[in-house]
Amino acid sequence: MKRLLLEPGGCGDPSDGTYLPALRQDSMATWAPAAAGTPVRSFETGYRAGGIVDGKRRQAQILKVYQLADDAAAGAAVTAGRAAAQAAGWTLSATDGLFTKTIAGTEAQLTVLRGDTDRRQLTISLTATP
Repeated sequence: MKRLLLEPGGCGDPSDGTYLPALRQDSMATWAPAAAGTPVRSFETGYRAGGIVDGKRRQAQILKVYQLADDAAAGAAVTAGRAAAQAAGWTLSATDGLFTKTIAGTEAQLTVLRGDTDRRQLTISLTATP
């Protein structure tokens, strides 16, 4: 699988190499559900100081989407992913599937959720926005 690193051009704002490398160091960046194989979608994007994309602040992000064999496997993967997140020091928030943790001096967020349109998919997303 090839990784795609997105670093959009901007108005002279320097790229900040702090947040994406810090996210990569977290164990959830490499966690995968048992027997899931290669993600069907995966990307990483670096934070750009002052950057705005679609009206939102630019954030460092690692996203992986896995396709599981069936509904039961997807449910088990969500449960295992959430347990792994807590074991890695992530704190479950009031929003189902959303975790927080301080990474590189900022509050990072982790989501471990089933797909909206395909419930056999598991989505893992780590983000950090200073």
